[in-house]
This record gives sequence, C-alpha cells and structure tokens, in this order.
Amino acid sequence: LLPAAMAMGIHPIHLGMVMLTALMVGLLTPPVGVVLFAVSEVAELPLARLVRALMPFFAVLMVMLLLITFIPELSLLLPRMWGYA
Repeated sequence: LLPAAMAMGIHPIHLGMVMLTALMVGLLTPPVGVVLFAVSEVAELPLARLVRALMPFFAVLMVMLLLITFIPELSLLLPRMWGYA
C-alpha cells in the first residue's frame, strides 16, 4: 500500500497511523473481533457484557480514526516537531 499511498501524496507516517487505528477498530468489532474473544475468555465475562462495556471506548476510537484520517496534521505534529517528517 505504501507505493500507492505515496503516489497519491499521502505521508508514510500518516498512512501508518490510519492503518494502525483502523486495525484496532477491526480487532475490537464483533463478529470478527479477535481481541474481544480473548479478553472475554481471560476475564471470564460473557461477550455481550464486554461489548456493552467497551462501547464508549469504541465510540472514542471511531472519532479518533475519523480525525486522524481527515486531518493529517494530527498524526504528523510530533514527528514534525522532532524533525522526522
């Protein structure tokens, strides 16, 4: 994906941040949410109760994904301050 993103003018750090956040959403979203099943087993909680408890965090994660995706400066601020981007 990196060559295609760079051809479209997307910074590699920005692409990485969007991909990581989107993968986190995928790991926490039923029905495939692998992390949900693992946490459910370790905590010995029913999956439905765990999903209900995680909804506020999931909502924040979705908002952050939208912000990071459409405002690249958010994910590039610190690297630019340190001279990496």
